[in-house]
Amino acid sequence: LSFGDTSNDSVFSISAWIKMDDATWFPIVEKANSAASLYEYTFRTISDDKLYFSTWDSGVSVFETVASDATLTGYEEEWIHVVATCDAAGESEDKTMKLYVNGAEADSTRTDNGAYTAMHNTAADVFVGRTTIPAGSSYNYADGAIDEVSIWGTELTSTEIKAIYHGAIAEDVGPTDLAKHSK
Repeated sequence: LSFGDTSNDSVFSISAWIKMDDATWFPIVEKANSAASLYEYTFRTISDDKLYFSTWDSGVSVFETVASDATLTGYEEEWIHVVATCDAAGESEDKTMKLYVNGAEADSTRTDNGAYTAMHNTAADVFVGRTTIPAGSSYNYADGAIDEVSIWGTELTSTEIKAIYHGAIAEDVGPTDLAKHSK
C-alpha cells in the first residue's frame, strides 16, 4: 500500500465512513511509524477538528497537506463519508490533493513544508483508527467508529465519490457501474 518510490508518486484515494464521538485527533488511515520516523501518508483530524490528508517525503519534515477549511465538530455522533484523493504530481507540478465530505468536495487549504519530491516506500504498517502521531511512542485511537475503508490505486472522480456516498458498494464502482448508482 505504498504510492511512492522516492522519485515519483502514484495516484491514490482513501475512502471511509466514520462516526466520531469526538472529532479531535481522530485517525482514519495512516501509513506511518513515528518511532522510526517513517511517514508516507496520513488521513485524520487533529486538534482543530479539521480533516487533514498529508503525503510525506523523507520523514516528518517534508510534506504536502490539504486541510478542510471547516471543522468536523458538527458531525460528531453521526455517520459521515470522507474521501481524500491525490494525483501523481510532485511539488513542482502543484500536486492536487482533494477532500470530500458526504459526496461533496470540501473547501480546503493546501500547505507544504520543505522540497517535496515523492513519498518513500517504507516498512511502516498501515493502520485504520490508530496513529502514532503526535504521541510518539504511545498510540492515539479513534474515539468512535470507522467502516468500509477503501484504499484505491486511482484518483477517484467526484462522480465516483458521489456514487459511493449514495450507496454504491466501493468494489463495484467503475465506469460501467456509475450510471446505475449515481443520484
